Amino acid sequence: MLRLLLFFVVLSIAGATVMQALFGSNSERRVIKLKSYNGRYLSEDIRINYHLGKDEVYGFQTVAGPPGIHERWTITQVNDKEVTLKSNEGQYISHAHFDEAKPAYKADAWEMLIPKNNTDGSWSFVSRYGKWLSAHRKDGVVEFMPSNLGCEHWWIEAL
Repeated sequence: MLRLLLFFVVLSIAGATVMQALFGSNSERRVIKLKSYNGRYLSEDIRINYHLGKDEVYGFQTVAGPPGIHERWTITQVNDKEVTLKSNEGQYISHAHFDEAKPAYKADAWEMLIPKNNTDGSWSFVSRYGKWLSAHRKDGVVEFMPSNLGCEHWWIEAL
């Protein structure tokens, strides 16, 4: 029983350390840019909705720099272990069916991500369903993948 308690104490301390490294000591939210392993930035995929006659977020992709307004993300701490990533247009990255990264208007279970600080100084984000936010596709479409390899490493740039 004592070992189990010690395990949870160490785990909670490690979680606090990750959040402190991600947000610093005085913030639970910050606006950032996320740069993928290949130098491309996480971006909203904006397309026109002809039925509504306006642009809307269709999905998420990586784009070549320099980053603009569609590459701005608000990362928010939700609890001791999880964060959300919210786009400039107010859409959350959601772990959708078939492991797609799709937009969501509300942050719920599918939008919760657990940050991991990698040894190379980058960050990775794993969903509650055990898949990692990934920039592995050549066409730039962002998905969730089962392993935390190089394509799942993101460098955080402050605005």
